[in-house]
Amino acid sequence: MLHIDGRMGEGGGQILRSSLALSAITNTPYVLDHIRGKRSNPGLQAQHLCSVRAAARVCNALVTGDELRSSELSFEPQDIVGGYFEFDIGTAGSCSLVLQTILPMFLHARCQAELRIRGGTHNPWSPSIDFIQSTFIPLLKHMGADIELTVETPGFYPKGGGCIHVRINTEYFGKDLHVLKRGKVQSIESIITSLHLPEHVAERETETIRRKLGLKKKQQEVRQLDSGISEGNFVSILVRSEGITECFGEPGKIGVPAERIAEKVCKQVKKYQKHGAPVGEYLADQLLLPLLLGGGGSFVATEASLHSTTNADVIGIFCDPRVEITQQDQGMRFNVSPLSKNL
Repeated sequence: MLHIDGRMGEGGGQILRSSLALSAITNTPYVLDHIRGKRSNPGLQAQHLCSVRAAARVCNALVTGDELRSSELSFEPQDIVGGYFEFDIGTAGSCSLVLQTILPMFLHARCQAELRIRGGTHNPWSPSIDFIQSTFIPLLKHMGADIELTVETPGFYPKGGGCIHVRINTEYFGKDLHVLKRGKVQSIESIITSLHLPEHVAERETETIRRKLGLKKKQQEVRQLDSGISEGNFVSILVRSEGITECFGEPGKIGVPAERIAEKVCKQVKKYQKHGAPVGEYLADQLLLPLLLGGGGSFVATEASLHSTTNADVIGIFCDPRVEITQQDQGMRFNVSPLSKNL
């Protein structure tokens, strides 16, 4: 049985999520110890536990150690199956991260699935649903996957209570993907999602974005929602270029002025605009598994973060080295060799 040390590289949840997916895809049993060993709250938290149990259901795995705060897990996968699944994190933990744990399994199996995942939809330290919808899924569609994601109910920290609905058809997934140039910027748009908060919060954020980025009102969308048990706010800014759409975002925080939240996202956008690479830091590590499972490919990123290099190392443990990272003038180039179709 394969052994993985959860303290390797970035030492967080990415190791858990990628190893769950790759274990199922390569039919390789493994043991993961020191789970999230470099975090201040190590072990399985609610969203990680939900990811484990979701992965186990999708591939009918035998699991031990699937308990809150567990620091060791054994996972013995069987066959990946499609169908209808419901998963409930039980907290405001990230629905996006649970989805990103099991989605590679469906990409590999070339099957159909329908999911409902309950928890948080717009979280700190994880991809927002806006990012998944606007940036990640369109790239998977270029590779042949048919994926539709809708937010049935938004969920914010600390209450959560959100729900996403995802329809997946990966029968024709398998094309290669190359994102080497950004091309001309076609538009910049902002999306502000606000639930059970006064309207002036979103108004102050939109005004700050107009002032900082020069956007017009027609480039800004405000979603004032009233369905859900939580309350919260999230600022997303989309940079649509010829070659890619990147999404930057930040959740509102109690005690932090709305203007400061909007300014923080504007700074992320300006930093990206100054750089020539098309793929941002956070998208880079999330593209590795889809390229591995499709026809391979390459992309140029603004940087090779520790998350990205750790994800490449986990891939190397299960599949031999498949990711090559090299420095280029415009950024870091990632080349990913496809996994054998026989697996």
